[in-house]
Amino acid sequence: MADIYGYYSGQVVFLTGATESQAMERWKHTMAHQFHQIEDRIRHGAVTFVPGDMTKEGFGLTEGILHKLKEEVTLVIHAAANISLAASLSEVVLDNCLPALHLADLATKMTRLQTFVQVSSAYANSHLPDGPVEEKIYYLGNPDDAEGELQEILDTGTTRYLQDFPWAYAYSKQLMERLMTAQFPNLPMILIRPTSIGPAIAQPFEMYGPQGSCPISTLYARLMRPVGGQSVWQAASNGDNILDEIPVDFVANILLQHIHVGTRGVINASSSYYVPKTLEWMLKQPLQYVPAEWAAKMARPVFVQDQSAEQSKEAKFYRMASRAWEFCAPSSSGLGLLHGPLADGIDSHDIDGFTKPPRGSSTLPALFSVDFVIRVARPILKGRAASIDVKKDAFALVRNVIAKYGIQEADIYNFDKTGFLMGMLSSAKVVTSSERRGKPRMKQPGNQEWVTVIQGVYATGWAVPSYVVINGKYHLLPWYQNGQFPKDWRIHTSENGWTTNEIGLDWIKHFNQHTKARTKGVYRLLVLDGHESHHSSNFEDYCQENNIITLCMPPHLSHFLQPLDIECFGPLKTSYRRQIEKMMRMQITHITKDDFFAAFLEAFNASITEKNIQAGFKATGLSPYDPESVLTRLDPKPTTPSPPTSRSGTPNSWVTKTPQIAYELSNPYVHYNRCPSSSKRRRAKKARLRQGGSLSFQEAEDLVAENEVDKQIKEETHCSSHCTEVAEPRMRRCGICSNTGHNARTCQVVVVASEEDDSE
Repeated sequence: MADIYGYYSGQVVFLTGATESQAMERWKHTMAHQFHQIEDRIRHGAVTFVPGDMTKEGFGLTEGILHKLKEEVTLVIHAAANISLAASLSEVVLDNCLPALHLADLATKMTRLQTFVQVSSAYANSHLPDGPVEEKIYYLGNPDDAEGELQEILDTGTTRYLQDFPWAYAYSKQLMERLMTAQFPNLPMILIRPTSIGPAIAQPFEMYGPQGSCPISTLYARLMRPVGGQSVWQAASNGDNILDEIPVDFVANILLQHIHVGTRGVINASSSYYVPKTLEWMLKQPLQYVPAEWAAKMARPVFVQDQSAEQSKEAKFYRMASRAWEFCAPSSSGLGLLHGPLADGIDSHDIDGFTKPPRGSSTLPALFSVDFVIRVARPILKGRAASIDVKKDAFALVRNVIAKYGIQEADIYNFDKTGFLMGMLSSAKVVTSSERRGKPRMKQPGNQEWVTVIQGVYATGWAVPSYVVINGKYHLLPWYQNGQFPKDWRIHTSENGWTTNEIGLDWIKHFNQHTKARTKGVYRLLVLDGHESHHSSNFEDYCQENNIITLCMPPHLSHFLQPLDIECFGPLKTSYRRQIEKMMRMQITHITKDDFFAAFLEAFNASITEKNIQAGFKATGLSPYDPESVLTRLDPKPTTPSPPTSRSGTPNSWVTKTPQIAYELSNPYVHYNRCPSSSKRRRAKKARLRQGGSLSFQEAEDLVAENEVDKQIKEETHCSSHCTEVAEPRMRRCGICSNTGHNARTCQVVVVASEEDDSE
């Protein structure tokens, strides 16, 4: 197994399921501090997002993409599926069965294919009685007629077998397994059946689990409702059955190891490979990790053996919870011997927490209690109480670093980045011109190019000159012609407006240039987040060479521990939005880069002030060092809001009224006159200063002056080498005698005609 990483370095993988372009935006939001790890791979083409639709012919892909799949792909992982437990049979069959068959047919034409993976579900066999569920295909008839069932569903929308399954989703997966193995017996296929997907243990980060993808997390949210009374569950074992759940990264790593060793056939991925937990233990977790006053309002779980008893809504919906299946997984018994990202063990975690018996039980080990706290209690309590210990550790780290290097309070800096979409306010607005013919043509109020602003601030209230990363190849002269910009601000061009390791290194040099002379002691402390560009080897080497100590804040805590996030970036975005609104009132319907710089400068001057910077450092407890003031705010006591003092109809009562401008901006058919200057600005020729890299405004000014001198010298040289003496003007001559001084009309020369001419 030691060469597994080398094995995957040579694979071309086609992965379906939430991998289209919209998914990249979801990844950015749900995995904000991990997305940078694949950002470079996306940029260099190692990861490609292919928009498509698995329900369409050819999956909605172009002929070029389909040809590339056939020629290059070595591994297919088909994970796309409709996982709704409330969807109709027709819906889930169209989404889960037909696309799988079409993709398998395409896979037979892939010349380099080694393995085809079809993701199914352990509950595909939920028609079976309690007991063992083996790693094999279970048939519904003798002989089995999966194709006949499919045709029956396409014709009538139902089948006689549906009544044996708790949901149409489960039956669709069962039907898909039988169709795939019957129609493609020679396909090198793995059918993996995970049980309930749970939050991750380690990869991509602890407790990662997209909303709606973890059934038991959704169950917890339902159990948290303050409905009171009892929650009745039909459970023959009084809740001692295993409610099977397996972390999502365990499922992925088990699958990757099976692909490497060449497994074929069915694989069960269950808690037998992890930490089994009983239904009773699961249902009691919410009552143990929420405030007592909240627990008193929640329904108490009750287990009954009477099959005629009325169950709670949760029990009816999660019908698999009270079943006692045992998902056997002998094929995975030899796995889990790896280290690194593909490790499947729990060795790096709190073993005591894993093996500690649940409260009131002495039978099965429990997942560490933070499982429920992070899953449910922390969102309810707004993430504060559950993370206090982590924040205490962060403050202890700050204190220790300051003491170790003797860093003075005046030498503490914070730097972070924030992004802007040009012309966008908070959500998309639509503006159309009043100078139109026929149907209104809708416009965006600005382009959607991404701009990243990297900003550093000083504990005493000073701001490091701004560093702007903008989408483009060339530095254009108009950007630098606004004389109001500080000369030490810097602009860096990039392919998409995002930061890279190269840009991170250039920024730290920019930081050092402007802060070195201000240093009071020997070292400077730079508080930052975990973005990859802040921790590249070149970045860290440069910091070490220049006595800059970097301190990375723990994940998810930047909104508590970074001054810029607390007091600066919020006002900056608000002020920028106001500047764009002003432009729209002035009938400017297209926001250019020139407009962005002007708007950003105004927003910066209004928000990144000495007062806001000092307030940010104080609010984080970094300067002056005061962690208790922060930790106290993170553990708020519940309070009941006071009733309003004024009544409706009284002079002091306040009536909500939407500002007129809000309507104008949100109405999709607000008409503005086209701004004449807008088209002129777009037609204006953009002089290029330099390609790529970064320029400060002073450097740009010097470059313009240098170019002017070079141009003048070139013109003078050209003139001296090619220009000749100006010739005298040509004298006019008479058309009769060819002399100057007169013309043919006044010429005195008499021309005598010959006799022959006269005779004619």
